[in-house]
Amino acid sequence: VINLHTPTNTMIVCPRGPKAYLMNYAGIILRTYTNEEYMNKTLEQTNNGDFVAATVSTTNKWLYAVTEDGSCFCFDVSSGKLEKKIQDFGIETTGKDNIEVTEILHHPHKAILAGYSSNKHLKRGLLTLWK
Repeated sequence: VINLHTPTNTMIVCPRGPKAYLMNYAGIILRTYTNEEYMNKTLEQTNNGDFVAATVSTTNKWLYAVTEDGSCFCFDVSSGKLEKKIQDFGIETTGKDNIEVTEILHHPHKAILAGYSSNKHLKRGLLTLWK
């Protein structure tokens, strides 16, 4: 859950699944952000398309949502439109194609994203900064 300062009394809810939501504090869904590629696949074709982490820019204009397969979706918060998809975010964040990005954060003052990944085979997680 990510509380937003604009629009007021709203939050982003990103459960593990192909959708994230803009909701008000009463629990009413105001907007849905969807991984359409994942939703359009059949059950046999689906492979790691669920959103696992999300963050918003400091201006609350952009929602960044990362999927299990390492793709990063950039949505316009106000319109819900998918503006950009970074296909290899997970590979570029972790350096490996089989490690899931488990957290994403936006720098509070700069246009920098941080992706974090943990792996049970490593003693420490991996942190990568994006400009």
